[in-house]
Amino acid sequence: MKVLTTAPTSLRYEPATFLGEVRRLARWNEDAGIEGMLIYTDNALIDPWTVAHMLMSEGSGRLRPLVAVQPLCMTPYAAARMISSLAFLHG
Repeated sequence: MKVLTTAPTSLRYEPATFLGEVRRLARWNEDAGIEGMLIYTDNALIDPWTVAHMLMSEGSGRLRPLVAVQPLCMTPYAAARMISSLAFLHG
């Protein structure tokens, strides 16, 4: 069984503290053996692809970001291109 969790939403934090909190939770999740972190997509939130890139750049590679895609906001082609780009950059 795989254990997954969710990232905090950016609405709950000040801009100066949000990324630090995501980093802290990502480290805690990796240490706990959690395999993936869902990052919400919403027009009121920070761009989830930016958060995913940050997690992949700074993490150990064990925790995988799972970006929730809203089909009305992003075409399947654009989502596939983002996934392909992140895979290229981070293996």
